[in-house]
Amino acid sequence: MMNHQQMTRAEIAEDYTSRGFHILPTAAQSKAPLSGSHGFKDAFNDYEIAKITWTDHPEYNIAISTGKVSNITVIDIDYRNGGRESWDTIQDLLPQDTMTVKTPGGMHLYYNYNPGLETWTPLPGIDILNDKHIVIAPGSTVTDEGKGYNNTPYILQNDVPLKTVASIPDVLKKPDKKLQDQINPQGLEQMLQGVDEGERDVVLTKLIGQLSHLKINQEMRKLLAYYYADQCRPALEYSVVDEKLDRLAESWDFQDEELPPDPEIVLPLEHSTVFLNKEIKPEVPIVPGMFYSNTLNIIGGYAKVGKSTLMRQLAVDVAQGKPFLGRDTVQSPVMYLALEESSNRVYAHFKTLGLKDGDPLYLMTDRIRHSYQDVHNALWHQVVKNNIKLLMVDTFSRMPTITGHTLQVSDYGEMSKMLDDLLPIAHELDVCVMLIYHQSQWGKSASKGNTIASLLGSTAIPATADQVYTIMKASDGLEENDNEQRVFKSEGRVQDLPRTLLGFNETTLRSVDLGEVSKFKDESFRETVWEAMTKLADVSGGKPFEQKTLMKNLSGGNDKKYAALKWFMNQGYISRETGANNSQWITVLTDYFQSSRSPTATKEDSRTTNQYPLGHEGTAS
Repeated sequence: MMNHQQMTRAEIAEDYTSRGFHILPTAAQSKAPLSGSHGFKDAFNDYEIAKITWTDHPEYNIAISTGKVSNITVIDIDYRNGGRESWDTIQDLLPQDTMTVKTPGGMHLYYNYNPGLETWTPLPGIDILNDKHIVIAPGSTVTDEGKGYNNTPYILQNDVPLKTVASIPDVLKKPDKKLQDQINPQGLEQMLQGVDEGERDVVLTKLIGQLSHLKINQEMRKLLAYYYADQCRPALEYSVVDEKLDRLAESWDFQDEELPPDPEIVLPLEHSTVFLNKEIKPEVPIVPGMFYSNTLNIIGGYAKVGKSTLMRQLAVDVAQGKPFLGRDTVQSPVMYLALEESSNRVYAHFKTLGLKDGDPLYLMTDRIRHSYQDVHNALWHQVVKNNIKLLMVDTFSRMPTITGHTLQVSDYGEMSKMLDDLLPIAHELDVCVMLIYHQSQWGKSASKGNTIASLLGSTAIPATADQVYTIMKASDGLEENDNEQRVFKSEGRVQDLPRTLLGFNETTLRSVDLGEVSKFKDESFRETVWEAMTKLADVSGGKPFEQKTLMKNLSGGNDKKYAALKWFMNQGYISRETGANNSQWITVLTDYFQSSRSPTATKEDSRTTNQYPLGHEGTAS
């Protein structure tokens, strides 16, 4: 008999795989599968994955997929809903000495798989769990304030070989008709004709339950139960009926109003007392201020704009723990799926970027020719096995589809499903998932601030992603002749990255952060104002000139012009006086006018924003 109290949860999970059980993780202290997972469809029988999963996440509960996949059929007895009384009526009809688990509210009996024991609720508090269902396994614990559970364990009470239900009792056979057909007056009429000795107790329990579902009040239930007792062969004593009615009324909490049927699934709701006392996971950065684990990200841009080039630079820098665009990185294992470009070109690119032998970067450079579900399962396995923290898919449109046909990017349903299946990898395994994608014909709108609208295809893409990034050629009058400069920005749930200008080194194939675009635009305009002022000062021989003359010589809005003048005054480059009729006169201070230096200082490094030299502190009067 296994002693789970002396075993880690990883060891318990490994033991279940050795028994042939297919298992899966559920949320900590909960019966609910992990958010975004697919329940019993995600169950596996892999010793290595079990060891890694529960070693990395010992807080996860363990669930077993019932039915043919694990060769088990489970009878779930819930004492809270009348299961104890129902079990008393049928326990002699089933093998007793089989694997038994004490649950927080009752017990689980494990039997060898029997397809004839279909999943359903034959009696109050008795559920048969077979194909396409899961049970929480011993070694797990649950907390449910509503039921009074607080870290309450599932205990392996009788660890013996599983027994086989050779002959299925009639009461456990699932009828062909639906529930409403089972509890109609015609069905009751048949039961009220009475049964022979040996079946009387079972049928009485079933009769009382169906009368309750039909909203038959307590007095009428009693009269009909007495009638049934009289028709049995031999007749059933009224004292037995009274005892059964009292016990079931207490256990089932009968009410005269209609009770809704028990649902097939239970929503994983949590009371505020529970979730507010849970530990909140901090946002773990991969690149602080830019990329984070536990996120699904889209990188959008036109073809050949440099998406792959920039993302491979990110992959190398994270694998080596070196700065990316001047920002520190957290060294982490990286998986890069290069699904478009030739392998030779990808190898050469990573070598030029400085990737070294032994760096924790895992690369795939072949088209995926497997089914959608197989690829999804393989991704999960490799991410867990190699402890991947940055997963990059280049490009997402090359991933296998659900239908097996070419990806329909405008199909909201298909795109939602594909992205939803990647969310658990990001959110449950704490991975930064980066999907390289294409911009639509409206992509230029991203340069004007509309990052989300720039993506190609369905709105499911930005709706599902946590963060959307775009990269495009510099525009709006910014270095239009320099085809190597790019604008990079993002919007999303985690943060908004301002439009940033990137320079490019053709030798190293690396980008550098030149600063925020807005500051470059301000500085560019200030240089224009500076040139206009120095020309007017030259014409006046260094004497004051009227402000309105300067304003006429400048294009753009007045707010922009006044902001530039205010900046020059604050830095001590000019002074301004009020003349006749409240006219404004500007004097370019000779000390600075005669200086041969450009107003734009040389940047100390790629992370320093351009500034004009101050000359001296203070504000001109």
